[in-house]
Order: sequence, then C-alpha cells, then structure tokens
Amino acid sequence: MGRKNKMWYRKDRKVWMVTINGRRHNLGSDKQLAEDEFYRLMADKDPNTSDEDLVEDVICDFILWCKENRATTTTARYKELLETFTDKYPTVTVGKMTPAYVTKWIQDSTTWNSTTKRNGMTAINRVFNWAVANRGLKRNPVSGMEKPKAQRRTKVVTDDDFEWLLEHVSPAFRDLMIVSWDCGCRPQETKRLEAKQIDFERQLALIKAEEGAKGGRTRLFYIPTERAMEIVRRLAEENPEGPIFRNRLGNPWTKDAVKCTFQRIRQKHGKDFFHYAMRHSNITKKLIAGVDSHVVAKLAGHTSTRQLDDTYSHVAQDHEFMLKQAKRGA
Repeated sequence: MGRKNKMWYRKDRKVWMVTINGRRHNLGSDKQLAEDEFYRLMADKDPNTSDEDLVEDVICDFILWCKENRATTTTARYKELLETFTDKYPTVTVGKMTPAYVTKWIQDSTTWNSTTKRNGMTAINRVFNWAVANRGLKRNPVSGMEKPKAQRRTKVVTDDDFEWLLEHVSPAFRDLMIVSWDCGCRPQETKRLEAKQIDFERQLALIKAEEGAKGGRTRLFYIPTERAMEIVRRLAEENPEGPIFRNRLGNPWTKDAVKCTFQRIRQKHGKDFFHYAMRHSNITKKLIAGVDSHVVAKLAGHTSTRQLDDTYSHVAQDHEFMLKQAKRGA
C-alpha cells in the first residue's frame, strides 16, 4: 500500500521537507517555492500513468501541468478542491479508483453546496481525462459520473441595499465594494488589481494573460465613475507594488477574508451579500438601462452573450421593466 507524500516543516532548520520513495528532500524555507519544488519532484518520474500509481501522484502531476499551462486562479481552485480528495484517500491507486470514492468524498464534504460538489467532481474527472490524453492512462476510471446541479446565485443588490452595506463596513472594505459595484468586474480582478495595470487617463485597467487573466486572455475593464477613479488613484499611491486593495492590517484582500466579512454581516444584521452579486447587479443595471447585450458582454469580459443570458442577466426579476417591455408593440 502506498503512503501519502506530504510536505512538513522542520523547525530546527526552518525548512520544508518531503520524503518521496524513501528519500528525504530539502525544499527550502520559502513555502511557495517549496510547494513548487514538491510538485516538480512528484512529477519527476516515469511520465506514463499506470494502475500502480497513486491517485495523489496523478493529481500532483496534473497540478504541476496546470501551473505551467493554466491561469493562476484556475490552478489554485483545482488545487484547493483536489487536495481534499488526496487528504481523504492518500493511498488509493489508479487501478483501485472507482466513482464510489468520488461519491463518498462528495457526500462527506458537508460544508460544500451543490455547486462546489459539482466543481469537485468536475475537477477529479478533469484529472483523469488529462492523464488519458497526456500520460498514457488507458481509460478514465470515473468517467460518466452523474453530478449534482449547480446552485445558481441570482441575487441582485438594490441601490438602497448597497448604500446600507457601505454604511456597515470598514473604509477598506467599502473601497473594494464600490469599485466592484461600479466596474462590474470579477471579484478576483478587483482583489488582485495592481497600480501598474491601471491607465488613469483612459479610465481602464488592463490585466495581461500572464498576470492571471481568466481564460488566459488579456482582460480590459473600465473604471467609469469618478468615485471609483478616486479610490484607485488613492490606493495606487498608497500601494504602488502588489494589489492596491488592502485590509486594515495592510494585507491584500483574499476570497476568504471577503467571505468572512459578509458572514459577520449576515450573523449580525440578517442581510445576505456576496462579492459576485456586485458584478451581477452591475450587468443587470446596464441591460435595464438599454445597453446592447453584446456591448455588456464585452464589458463583462465574455466572448459572447450566451453566459450573460444563462448566468448573469437578472432582468426578468424586474417586474416593472419586464411589463414595460411587454407593452412595447402590443
């Protein structure tokens, strides 16, 4: 039976270590660099995947490939999901792998909603499809699994609710929310925005593919309001290097930090917000204002209107607008 390979910290030497196939490796003192070296060592073996290989090794190989070929956010999400599988099943081999392991993993992930469970199943299926295409695996052992339906979050924040939110959060969080609301950009685009990416004269931000833009494509979004421009100018001066949006401790906002802020609001006031709702609301307001859907799609960073129609458009929830449109030409 195989044994899980896992990084551990050696306090006396202040370095990260790992033991692979009986050999101990010094990965260095920097955790991020140590992690990169760990994945490289895990992949430094016979490139062909066999039934005797641990599923964990295949996953490590896949994550290393993602680090080199996929956006940073995509790799991080795969890693976050898949590590929970290897933590639960560190010794399962490819030859023993069946959909039953995935089903049990998903069932035991009780804090996950249906969307996260679906994403987890998609991720593990993606690993084995990749191994078939790139590492000589004969078949995907979890192919054909039935996945739960994604939970669609359709909340639109009203102007009044947004103003209420601004009155009940810290100044640093208020800055983040205003720019997210006014620009309609993805949460990760706001949180990771750097001074070097902002064109102040043209009121836009340009995130290059190599800087982690979603889908590996250069992403441009506009900063259309004076208040949003004032915020990014001020924060760019305060934080000329790295992400300009920082919390009260001076650390860049993370997904978990934003989530915790919203959780505290929910617990204290009973009001439900989430970061993506700012983007949903921005897009919906543009559509109701009569902006062409193709233009809105471009502003949102989509290649077509399909995702706009399927996911982000909450126009149908606006009764007065829909009634007005129904009367046109009637």
